[in-house]
Amino acid sequence: MDKKTVHFLMALSLVAFGHVASAKAADDVVERQVDHRSDTRSWFPEIYRNPAMQWNRYRYSLNRLSAAYTNSRATLPQQLECGDKAAVVGGDIDAFLRKKKVSLWGTAHYTNGKAHHIRYNETTDFDLLYPYVMADTIGGGVSRKETYDFMGGFAYHKDKWTVGVEGRYTARLEYRTVDPRPKNLTGYLQVKTGMGWSGLFNGTYEGGLSVGFRRYKQTNTLEFYNETSRPAVYHLTGLGMDYYRFRGSYTSTYYKGLGWDATMELRPVAPRNGVYASLSYRSLSIENIISDLNELPLTKLELRHQGFETGYLHKGQTCTWGVRMTESYSERRGIENIFGSAQDNIYPQIASGRQYQENRWNLSGALLCQYRPSGTAVYDFSLSQHYRHIRKTYAEPWRKMASSAQASALSLKGMWRMKRWLLQTSAHLDYTWNSRCSMILNGNANESMMAPVYHRHAFYGNNRYDAGLRAEVNYAVNRHYSVFVASGWDYAHYMKTEHNSLLHLSLGMEF
Repeated sequence: MDKKTVHFLMALSLVAFGHVASAKAADDVVERQVDHRSDTRSWFPEIYRNPAMQWNRYRYSLNRLSAAYTNSRATLPQQLECGDKAAVVGGDIDAFLRKKKVSLWGTAHYTNGKAHHIRYNETTDFDLLYPYVMADTIGGGVSRKETYDFMGGFAYHKDKWTVGVEGRYTARLEYRTVDPRPKNLTGYLQVKTGMGWSGLFNGTYEGGLSVGFRRYKQTNTLEFYNETSRPAVYHLTGLGMDYYRFRGSYTSTYYKGLGWDATMELRPVAPRNGVYASLSYRSLSIENIISDLNELPLTKLELRHQGFETGYLHKGQTCTWGVRMTESYSERRGIENIFGSAQDNIYPQIASGRQYQENRWNLSGALLCQYRPSGTAVYDFSLSQHYRHIRKTYAEPWRKMASSAQASALSLKGMWRMKRWLLQTSAHLDYTWNSRCSMILNGNANESMMAPVYHRHAFYGNNRYDAGLRAEVNYAVNRHYSVFVASGWDYAHYMKTEHNSLLHLSLGMEF
């Protein structure tokens, strides 16, 4: 993203948030904070993928400005491709404005940080693009990362109809100043529109539909200043395989992708009790092209995701409870193109075939409860059980990795209001057990690229747990403004002896 675009988006966000800041809710800032922090507002998150459903998500307007610092360290990372240490500073603006029949919301997010010892990966957005990433055997060092993220939307309600629109643009810059020197720039645009109609079942339920469009791009280049010692560059294709024919010195690639998504929703007309349900589908196709070879289309990645969420919510004066079931299925298909002999450095494409495939299936159930013993205290409790299955295959030579696990999660949260003070604390514990992982590796192994495969096999095959604590203190300077400080700590233990810790600190104001 060029500087003019960044400046335009920042100016646009400041104008938008300036209008948001001028709005004042009927209740004071602490009351608005309690409304937005209530877990009942997020028990069914999939509903709000439709921007029309955001119209009455909260009763009051609330805006948040914050600056944050995050530091994480691992004895051995959960993914070698993501590094073992990171330090990030950033700033956030988060706003929600509700006025009669119109709601506006938006975020502006910037981070700048360093990541250490990224290995077997020289491509940004690894979780989106794998297995088709560029890699070498050196990696490591310190990588600098910047992220710009802007999102905004609005919803308009009239009679029984609601319409909404939401857009988001994310740009990332990642580079390193020692060999090997990646310089990557990404852009991800997402736009969606939705509608809702509250005339179902004699006006007791609201149904919704939404559709969206997404476009992704990345330029991924790798340079070496040391002319006497240059390692081989690999274009990975999954489970330790790489495109052997183009192994070597082709270090300039780019990605381009197009996709769409659609959702359906059903929920009670507020503030009724009842059933919530949502169904979503997302699709994204991304091509990987080698610029060094006259825009050679090397591979194509096809991503599909289907999600379903349903449950029941009962709201009471002192106790609100709910049950929720979620299911998701994701598919990742990799297609490799085959080329004939080159003529004038142009490789004619003669065939293509599907080689890599990954399937992920998750099923979970949750029990949710909120208790309000008085007007000054709120307690939230949730307990959930998950089943997760992952299957990765490579067609020729045949390779397979399959894993399954059970996961149990417990979450506790409390809020206490004391005149101008609002204290929030939360804790969670996730335990993954009955973990199993099997692997078949046929064909000649490229041992220089097998370390991440063995690492994931060990990670999936062992039980693990994650625990976290969070605390936030808010002080209302007057009826309309408050200041806050917050801290969070997470600890993960995996692979029998490895662990990772993360510290998050932030401060800011809400109005």
